[in-house]
Amino acid sequence: MDKISPLDVAAGAVEAWLDGAGSSFAKRVVTPGSSRKARAWQVALEHSALGGKPIRIRLPRDFPSTPAQIEVDKSLCLVLPHVEEDGRVCLGVAPAPSDYDDPCGAVNRVVTAFEDFLTKCEDASWVLKEFQDERLAYWARFSLRQHRSRDARPALQKTFVVLEAMKGPVEGTVAAFNKGKTAVACIGSRDANALARRHDIGRGTMTRGHALYVPMPSNEPWTPAAWPRTFGALEQLVQRLTFGETSVVDWLIDKTPKSDGPFLVVFVQGTVLYGYQVFGSVVARLAQPSIEPLKIDRLDAAWSLTRDHETVRFSARQNARILVLGCGSLGSPLIESLARAGIGSLDIVDVQPFEAENCSRHVLGLPSVGTGKAANLARKLLREIPGLKVRAYHAFASSFIADCCRPGEHDLIVECTGESSVRTLLSMYRGSATAGVPLALCWLEPYCAAAHVVGIRPEDNWPKEDPADVHVNAADWPDETRVNLPACSSGFHPYGVADVWQAAGFAGERVLAILDGHLEVSTIWSWVRSQAFFDSIDGDVEPRAIVQQGASCFDSQMVSRPYRELLGLG
Repeated sequence: MDKISPLDVAAGAVEAWLDGAGSSFAKRVVTPGSSRKARAWQVALEHSALGGKPIRIRLPRDFPSTPAQIEVDKSLCLVLPHVEEDGRVCLGVAPAPSDYDDPCGAVNRVVTAFEDFLTKCEDASWVLKEFQDERLAYWARFSLRQHRSRDARPALQKTFVVLEAMKGPVEGTVAAFNKGKTAVACIGSRDANALARRHDIGRGTMTRGHALYVPMPSNEPWTPAAWPRTFGALEQLVQRLTFGETSVVDWLIDKTPKSDGPFLVVFVQGTVLYGYQVFGSVVARLAQPSIEPLKIDRLDAAWSLTRDHETVRFSARQNARILVLGCGSLGSPLIESLARAGIGSLDIVDVQPFEAENCSRHVLGLPSVGTGKAANLARKLLREIPGLKVRAYHAFASSFIADCCRPGEHDLIVECTGESSVRTLLSMYRGSATAGVPLALCWLEPYCAAAHVVGIRPEDNWPKEDPADVHVNAADWPDETRVNLPACSSGFHPYGVADVWQAAGFAGERVLAILDGHLEVSTIWSWVRSQAFFDSIDGDVEPRAIVQQGASCFDSQMVSRPYRELLGLG
């Protein structure tokens, strides 16, 4: 015999209540043509906000894990706040563990919240404030509704805008694509088509159009009562916001002979955008143009990477120029994390091709097999991350340092090859090619048992007699830790993607700290696994004092050590 689930028990208790004692005010909803009873009850409730129409109490399939729903007439969407397109009212009631023991009380809690909502709706100022506080969500809902009601009109379905600083009304370019009815719009003369192609947004036939961007004060109401719904209302709003200096009519007359469209009018209110697509020509003077509201998504780096948060730090990162030597299992996720953290310019150096066996712990995959790691990683980042500049160099790190490094070209050099010879060469060129630039030396120990980042200020230098094994590493390792393959100098250290990406996250955090100005003195940062982890490794491994004792094999610790003291530099 099947056990009755806790969800069925809770729903059954509510059904027994509403079909029994509660039937005097709640009537079960009958679905025509269905033999199953709907878990919904219609309730006649007198309130001016409801327009004389009943409400429904509905139990979701996973009630009480999801609270009961109150549904009102769909026509109240965008008339009352918090009413969804299907009539559901978002009341902000959270589920509670006690709801399983008292499911009827859980429903009553939702009903009480709804009664409080109706009371608040009697206050017109509260209604306006709720619409204004969540204006972007309501605008998106309105745009979707209008689009669905006018399927014959070739309105854009997805519109992306790259927002930039603007002091007044400005024009911009638009690239629209017939597949998916998608458009990318930029401010000024920036090529919207090139941007769309870079991010693989534009598909199909491209049509060039124009956009007009109009700043909107932060206190300007943007509620259903304020939205322009005709071209005339749109024109009036633009003229009012620009003190009569800008006219959509004049703009269209100027642009229409030069382009088939689309034509967009975008209002910019701080970090939020509201848009309209304008249809029809004012040149013929036969009829007034029509407008279609558009939900607009921002595509610029400031929004995509930070949501406009901590703008000062992000701006500094956008201006940073970073050189990364090596993009293997540690370097590739580290590079990607730097790009997604807002670093504006990356130079990547790696001579190795991507092989099938690299898939296990690299950010690239099989489509990149047989081609250069650096070039393919650069292409991936350019496609996926807005605002990023990436240059890839198919070269040995040592050759690049000797031939291409120039003082002042980069704000930080990150070494991720894990090769002692490269660290030594950086030391030898400290007075010339790498002068005045902080360094971040990053490497892993075998089995990914530890990771290290050495942050070196411009006035310091890494010793040419590479001290990594003697002074920095967490253990003395036997030679047989490397798995050798039947090819010249071919082999690998065994560890997985989960291991190395933990280390890459640790390294990325430290590299960003250097860029953000937190390297007050040269420092050695280490992420080290526990003694239990080292004990699990086959072979004669000798952990040092930095390794944590008495912990699980899943434990680790992060340690900061003084650079000059640890290396005996005085």
